[in-house]
Amino acid sequence: MVAFALMFYFVISAILQYYAYPTQTKVEVRLDRTMIFPAVTVCSGNSYRYDKINASLVSFFNRLMSPNATFDQNLLNSLVIPLVVDLFSRNQTEELVSVGFQLSDMLLSCTYNGLNCADVFTQSISAALGNCFTFNWKTSTKLFTISDFGEDIVLKEGLSMTFYIPQEVFFPSSWFDVGLIILLHDNDELPMPNENGLYLQPATSHLITYRKSETTFLPSPYTNCTSNVRDDLRALYKTTFLDSTMSTKIAYSESLCLELCEQTYIFSQCSCILPMPFFA
Repeated sequence: MVAFALMFYFVISAILQYYAYPTQTKVEVRLDRTMIFPAVTVCSGNSYRYDKINASLVSFFNRLMSPNATFDQNLLNSLVIPLVVDLFSRNQTEELVSVGFQLSDMLLSCTYNGLNCADVFTQSISAALGNCFTFNWKTSTKLFTISDFGEDIVLKEGLSMTFYIPQEVFFPSSWFDVGLIILLHDNDELPMPNENGLYLQPATSHLITYRKSETTFLPSPYTNCTSNVRDDLRALYKTTFLDSTMSTKIAYSESLCLELCEQTYIFSQCSCILPMPFFA
């Protein structure tokens, strides 16, 4: 009887321990010279060119008001946010791109460890920040690693960019900032610089360093983690990048998933969305 009780105790203990799904944490520090340099997304702090968006504002006003309605410049300027939301709602991507700043308007030079990188940016569109440009996106022609060097002597390793800030054509609104917004992120991670970016002041030099850490979780039943990408997240990638071939590599993002769930609920209540949280 005692032996049976002991056997029963150990069997039950083993079963309980199994269904507790115990895990082990392993920490490893390594130097990887073949590591891919992170993606870097750059956006203008002021999203739209004043000399380009005015025609769109006039057209938007005429659609809202009667043909005989009059307006002044202050009234037009107050319509910039409704205009952007309207253009996104109607998928007028070409018009959104045309009224924003192009990379050639801002970028003076780009080198990566002595290699010219001015022509390897991937363009995307943001409701909050207009045109944005990503260096070292995963589907780009070339992915730069930390061991890629040019033939010239490099004083400082890494990515070096020089920008011109065209404040003379900035849209005159306190809604926008002066300077640049920059974000370092994974090469296949959809960037959200309006939430996670660094705001860089013009007429100054900035040095940004980074350290990469990777955390790998076990799948179910040990954790609730998932790498499955839903259709709405895939659609968000496709609408973010102007070139559809740039959205073939999609990474799961918990923050984007939560944002999409919130937007889905909003749409179910009012058949509308607020595109500003998205980099899309």
